[in-house]
Amino acid sequence: MRLHRRRRFIVAGRSILMSLIIAGLGGCSMLVDKALEDVEIVESSGDEAMIFAELDKSVYRPGEAMILTVTATNTTDEALPIRKLIAAPGPPASVRGPVTFWFGPANGQRRMQRYPVISDLEVEQMKDPSGDFTVSLAPGETISRRFLLTEFTAKPGGFIAQAHFDAFGQGDSSRIGKVFSNSIQFEVYGDRLYERDNKGLILYEEAINLAAARAPGDITLADAILIKDPAGFLKWWVNIDIREPQGKPRKIGYLVDPYRGRIVAKRAQYGPDMNPRLDRTPPGGRQVPRQQLGVLPRGNR
Repeated sequence: MRLHRRRRFIVAGRSILMSLIIAGLGGCSMLVDKALEDVEIVESSGDEAMIFAELDKSVYRPGEAMILTVTATNTTDEALPIRKLIAAPGPPASVRGPVTFWFGPANGQRRMQRYPVISDLEVEQMKDPSGDFTVSLAPGETISRRFLLTEFTAKPGGFIAQAHFDAFGQGDSSRIGKVFSNSIQFEVYGDRLYERDNKGLILYEEAINLAAARAPGDITLADAILIKDPAGFLKWWVNIDIREPQGKPRKIGYLVDPYRGRIVAKRAQYGPDMNPRLDRTPPGGRQVPRQQLGVLPRGNR
């Protein structure tokens, strides 16, 4: 059974819904649907924090990544300790961050949780029981963080995005727990920019398309594997064999960002063992099967 204690307060002309939710969620990190209910606006007292969410733009193409900036503000007249703006990673990670992201159709109440791009190094830090994950804000002071989201633009249409912030955590029962940001409307339409998998990564073929468009010659062979870089983010490592205009064969390697869909570096090709010395394979040890392809259609970029 879930108990809701809802409170709203008004700061600088902006109404922010705050809700303390007591629920037997345990360590569940699965996708959850949530409907936000309208309640009477009342002014509340006590230590409060508010958050404001802002997208980098209002219109996106299908498959395009978006950047959502979350800003938390201390609206009291004294120093306020709150949790840092750390997002919850998606499954199969077992840790839970205080910031979560939700979206749904603009013409409905259905809200679905989606997960931002988070480094595996940050996830490991979140597992440290001795880590300091709070910050003290002076009156009127703010903290901000930008988050990269790749799963909000899967389908065309009009949508609403929102951030939720568990500002104080369940260990502090004297304060209101969860803060809801403003709702942001955005649209998704036009030609699809990228095809993505169910984790929000651009597909194998898309990575090769990007590398092929950069290669200075006719493509004779292309292949790619998914690796993890030293910073804890995934990368497509693409091998491209070309024939230069003078007829000379040449081998080129590229690293492709699977989140934003762009080439981030040029490097040597990976070897036939598919075991890069400085990188690790994705979670679970799965690598993309090797394929030999000719030139792929570059699509509408």
